[in-house]
Amino acid sequence: MPPASSKSEPSNSGSYGAVILGRDLVGDTVAAMVASAFVTPSVVLLDRALVEKSSFNQPIIEGLRRHSQNCLKKPVSFIFSRPFGIVWVLYAVTFGTANATETVASRLKSTTISSLSFIPISLVNVPLGIWKDLKLAQIYSAQPTERAKVRQVVKRVSRASMTAFLIRDSATMFGSFTLPTLLASAVPDSVFASPHGKIMATQTTVPILSQIVSTPVHLLGLDYYNRNSGATVVERLSRIRADIMPATVVRCVRVLPTFGFGCLLNRELREGYLGLCN
Repeated sequence: MPPASSKSEPSNSGSYGAVILGRDLVGDTVAAMVASAFVTPSVVLLDRALVEKSSFNQPIIEGLRRHSQNCLKKPVSFIFSRPFGIVWVLYAVTFGTANATETVASRLKSTTISSLSFIPISLVNVPLGIWKDLKLAQIYSAQPTERAKVRQVVKRVSRASMTAFLIRDSATMFGSFTLPTLLASAVPDSVFASPHGKIMATQTTVPILSQIVSTPVHLLGLDYYNRNSGATVVERLSRIRADIMPATVVRCVRVLPTFGFGCLLNRELREGYLGLCN
């Protein structure tokens, strides 16, 4: 009898661990879906205003005001629109990957996996982000009768441009999902005494500061996309210098609701779910 009992314990333990892991991953998924629904409206409105500014030279503030009013007048149509679904998928998958990576790291008790979580997040976020940008550009930059033509002339993303976008999003993901947690302990107790207050402080500031690094790389990627060949290094740097300030401001504004408040909500929902289960 004792040997039989000792053999059954690992099996039971493994089955129980699998159930717990599955339960936690369900919570990770639900938290990601809810957090994504929270950040999606602001991203859709801002991205539409930016595309219309680039395509039709319409003022960004005027576009935000007009589209926000339409969103409030017809919320159901807005929520079930194609742009909303595209953006929601991007952030739901991004948050879900971050949550799942953290769950696996905690089960394996691996700080290395946790600190490198930005790598799988970036591998998911980069292609989906490019897909999102191209789709919204197709939808918002042309009239309905012209959209078929726009789809036909969409450029292929060059290797240099893709590399720049990968570095850009890796910096943003590292500054949004990994660095805030690492820097939270460095916040003085005189500023925020509780660990919760410290993580809130870093989560709403570090992603914004990360745009100082990622914006020049973003502009370089765009330049390679628009001018894949024929431009010198000096010409590319000159273009980046000309656009760096307004582009940095816009990217900082965009990242606050998504990877600032959005990450906080995702974290709170995930931890709340785990607290109820445990």
